[in-house]
Amino acid sequence: MQEVFGENLERVLTEDEDFSAGEKQLFAIARALLT
Repeated sequence: MQEVFGENLERVLTEDEDFSAGEKQLFAIARALLT
């Protein structure tokens, strides 16, 4: 589960046109919590 989430997170952070700044901030926080 965590590995899949990490892969999705990388995709989200690279395909930034699909996400707002607020969403990217939430994903950045989530990644910080996972590491």
